[in-house]
Amino acid sequence: MTGNGSHNGNREDLYLKRTIGPVLAAGIAEIVRCRPEDPLAFLGTYLIEHAEWEAEELRLQQEAFRLASLRDAVMLAQQAAPPAATATAPLKLPLASETADLQSVA
Repeated sequence: MTGNGSHNGNREDLYLKRTIGPVLAAGIAEIVRCRPEDPLAFLGTYLIEHAEWEAEELRLQQEAFRLASLRDAVMLAQQAAPPAATATAPLKLPLASETADLQSVA
């Protein structure tokens, strides 16, 4: 084998160790712990469930980022908006004598 083949093999090893090594190690540890009747089917299910969990985790992270961006946009819009009128006059409720006058008119 040439030096290039060996070099590519090292890169492939590193790639596998980095990408699927941790989840494979965890799946194998679960096989040892649970001792399922069909370890290959167990590992396959474990890997599928892990992939689904990772996809859900990514979706939740994206949603959290979207909500944080929306919150920031609202805060910026509120800061840029002109201040609201200070205090408005309190609501004046009619006195009993005023309501009596209204009732006599009706």
